[in-house]
Amino acid sequence: MPSVSELLNHIWSIFRGAGIADELAIIRHTATLLVTIKRSAATSTSNRRVIEGLDPAQVDLIIDLLRLAISRVGDAGTLFDRHILFRLSSMLAGGRYVTPRHVVRHMVYLSNIAPEHQIADFACGSGGLLIHTGDVLERTDITAWGIELSPEWVTLAEANAELHDLSEVTIESGNALRIVGAGGTLAAHTFDRILMNPPFGEKVDSALAAQALPPNWPSGGRSETALLALALHKLRPGGRAAVLAPTGLLFSNSAAESALRTNIVEQFHLEALVTLPDDAFQPYSQLQTHLFL
Repeated sequence: MPSVSELLNHIWSIFRGAGIADELAIIRHTATLLVTIKRSAATSTSNRRVIEGLDPAQVDLIIDLLRLAISRVGDAGTLFDRHILFRLSSMLAGGRYVTPRHVVRHMVYLSNIAPEHQIADFACGSGGLLIHTGDVLERTDITAWGIELSPEWVTLAEANAELHDLSEVTIESGNALRIVGAGGTLAAHTFDRILMNPPFGEKVDSALAAQALPPNWPSGGRSETALLALALHKLRPGGRAAVLAPTGLLFSNSAAESALRTNIVEQFHLEALVTLPDDAFQPYSQLQTHLFL
């Protein structure tokens, strides 16, 4: 009887044999098929998907293999979030990768989230932090927002939420500084909990960051600095943020990072600063990473 890994290897070989070799593209197509399977099961109807480059027989075979893999792990959400997403073998453009789920669950537990809390992730990627909040609380009615700049990853996060029956999770496509900042669709929102693993070292629009933050708040031109500042700004009174950051944010002498550290110490309660093991994010990143709580 083939294992989950063997079944996924077979699926990957079908895509590659058809000339679809990009890992993210295969994962995106697979996510779409899993959602189709879930919806078909709910409505007792068949809704064949068309994938450019594959003939109908190949699509049907992939669906059969996915159904068999689902039977091995219990449900489509688990198959996607714990197995398919981690077929990615390296960090992708924009510093994007799938956050290891043991780190995700650690962040969720430390955030002390209650069912009534409103939750956000301003760089949500595949939606892992939001999905596992629902898992830890053992609820599907959590209210949460994820924001993601990459349309491809938005598709993955939306599929992940649907496969886990999280109907109250909203995934916004676009720049978090614009969406949450002045004039954005979530400008009036604040959140009880903000969990985030932002991309490190990516350039951001300094002017846009300054518009999204209060006057005289540090923003800088780097993603980790601007997004941590944004998270602090959008917390409700008594709220809590759990945000990953590189060593540079702790020790850099640049004006923005230095001012942000001062802001954290003087205006907020830094409950903990956790240094994660060097290999915590392998094989995606070797950067020393820290958790602000």
